[in-house]
Amino acid sequence: MISKNINISRIDKSNPAKIMLHSADEKLTVGHISYWIEVFIESNIHFSILTRDIRSYQKLVELFPKYSILYAKMPIDVESVITAQESLESIFYTSNMAKNIHLLRFNHLTHIFIGSENSDQLSKINKSYRAYDEIYVSSQSQIEKFKTSIGNTGHLKFPIKGKSQLKSIFSKTLNKEISTRALFLANKTNVSSSFLLVIGKVLLELKEYALYLYLENTLYTKNITQFSIDNLLDINIFKDKELLSHFAIDSDFIVVDTDHVKVSLLSYNIPILLYVPKEKDIEDMELDIPLTALYTFSNHQEFLTIFKTLKEDRLKEERDKVTEYLLGKRETLETAFFEV
Repeated sequence: MISKNINISRIDKSNPAKIMLHSADEKLTVGHISYWIEVFIESNIHFSILTRDIRSYQKLVELFPKYSILYAKMPIDVESVITAQESLESIFYTSNMAKNIHLLRFNHLTHIFIGSENSDQLSKINKSYRAYDEIYVSSQSQIEKFKTSIGNTGHLKFPIKGKSQLKSIFSKTLNKEISTRALFLANKTNVSSSFLLVIGKVLLELKEYALYLYLENTLYTKNITQFSIDNLLDINIFKDKELLSHFAIDSDFIVVDTDHVKVSLLSYNIPILLYVPKEKDIEDMELDIPLTALYTFSNHQEFLTIFKTLKEDRLKEERDKVTEYLLGKRETLETAFFEV
């Protein structure tokens, strides 16, 4: 009788897996695996993927039909998965879930926590992370965060691996050339009349630029489009997040509101200009990027003052330091993610 709680039919016996990627978060498993799978494929190490819920299993099989994707619901099913993979040496965990204990008890394997796309922003780090043998981190800042949160790290190792998913971006932006393109990011919760007024005046100063505006709130699309036509501006409005990287790589600088100050913006190796409304106290803001690495402005004139000196980019050295500290740029470009 075939159990509904396990499916190991996709084990590749001709190429036994040495490592296994595991996700136990029912809501996020597909996203977690999709985020990491290219890194595992590029390693040329035979690997398998273990999911803990049937829907994620079915979706991943649909997305990645060529790979050894397995499903095990109960602890006894997990044991069958391990038994069926005699060549397995290490397990990589994308989330710190209670179900991980079903695998952590196998002491002959090396247990490595690698997290997910948003692991740099982990807020709930506790002593349960001591259960792993190693925690792969992107940068020194993560090591400090873990050690501060869990105290005595004992046997834990923290190899700095950088962020493999950003490697191509780092490579493409090492030696940027002037392209006369600019990217603007505006959140739907922060599009106010004052913001539009300031940015509108800013856009008028950039007539020689190709302008890309990420605008979640489509309510303003029609007005901005008409503004672009009336003033002979080349403004391209989009709301697909997948296009952000495409436009940012070729841009000279990025203008963001306070909701879009994301660490990943540092990977594009260009100045980041932060619009701060006059009514906000900049010193009280909790931003993912330190203010020392950001240009800030609250009105059109302040923007112009910054813009006129952007070619010198006086914050580049500080931004490079912050990028290394938060993203591990050097390790991303130079360090192999897997020790073969």
